[in-house]
Amino acid sequence: MVLNDFALLLRVAKAPSHFLRSKSIRLYDAFEVGYSTGLSDHKLFFLPKPNFVDFIQAKFPLAGSLPLGASIHSYIKFLEEDNGPAFDLYVSLHEEYFAGFPNELPIKGPSFASHPIDELLEAVCSRPRMYFSVNILSCLAAMIDGRILVEKDQNETSPTEQKFIRFQEWVNARHPWSLGRPWARVLMFQNLDNEERAIKDFRNYFQLFSSGEPPDAMSQVAKNLFESNPGLESMSKEERDDHKKALNKIFH
Repeated sequence: MVLNDFALLLRVAKAPSHFLRSKSIRLYDAFEVGYSTGLSDHKLFFLPKPNFVDFIQAKFPLAGSLPLGASIHSYIKFLEEDNGPAFDLYVSLHEEYFAGFPNELPIKGPSFASHPIDELLEAVCSRPRMYFSVNILSCLAAMIDGRILVEKDQNETSPTEQKFIRFQEWVNARHPWSLGRPWARVLMFQNLDNEERAIKDFRNYFQLFSSGEPPDAMSQVAKNLFESNPGLESMSKEERDDHKKALNKIFH
């Protein structure tokens, strides 16, 4: 059972491709959000780092004169351009820092009540840039993976995992051209790598899926246009179906 964020970091660092799919500090941050918000009441998570800034400034003396608003956390990301080396540096710096405390620091920090996954997803979809500045869909998927892990740690099974297995199947059925690729990649490709449109599609798809709608269900915009078509009554069933498919291609 993971009891603090450092233990979680070390656990993920042993198999980053399994937990994060690729080495990335940004993805790890999102993964940690998902993990922490899935903890039950009275579970303490954050391990305090009271002298971490001093430690970094001793390692990198110029860190004491960073641009206004830049944090030590962002500075570590800045030191290595590529995701892999940056993540490895992030892990090694934390290992070196905590190795300086022969007696484990007391685990003090906020306690998290478990938030329903649907509420968490709606919060992110409502203000995605508040949670993730870039790579929104990838970070969202990492956050969900973090939630799945904490549920398995606490209960051995994960309702979130089962729900997203079904959601993946729903997306695959809606877009046969996707050939089973992960839903986040499907939505990004469909929206030509436009993150804002992709997160809107995710919100729409997930609401349709959660409401029990079939994979070929029309979005509300497409449905309104379909039903307001003055020539609808004169169309055959085949023509109506073709019209629905055409609208769904444009208005996801």
